[in-house]
Amino acid sequence: MQSSQIVTFLSLLAPLAFAIPTGSSPPVDSNPQTVHLKLHGGPASYDLVFPADGTVYYTNNDLSVSIIDAFDFWAYDHCTFYTDGPQTLVQSFDAEGRQQITVGPPQPVRAVSCRGHCLTDFRKFFSYCLATLPNQCLCDKGKRKR
Repeated sequence: MQSSQIVTFLSLLAPLAFAIPTGSSPPVDSNPQTVHLKLHGGPASYDLVFPADGTVYYTNNDLSVSIIDAFDFWAYDHCTFYTDGPQTLVQSFDAEGRQQITVGPPQPVRAVSCRGHCLTDFRKFFSYCLATLPNQCLCDKGKRKR
């Protein structure tokens, strides 16, 4: 191989050096946001408060949940709700702009896991964000429902 061919060959390989995985895991969030949820089933309800660190948090509650209020976190896109059977989750907003998730059919939510960061009070901003950057401006890394 001539020296010009070697230089060309090496210049083609250089970008690949940055694409090789190092085997290291992504950085752990040392200060995850706290998620506040209220799970409703008929006239009864209960609150869940936990960090959005990706850990699965068990509810230890048998209430058949039909609505989940998410006060300060984009839960529809960034939380996983574990139930006894298949469920359909439908996102909506109440008159105050608070995110609500309808669970159909109603059933106990056995555990919840959330990951990411959201605005502390997205009610002030959700109209603007939904109109301009749907599902992008309120939270960063997230996880879909199962």
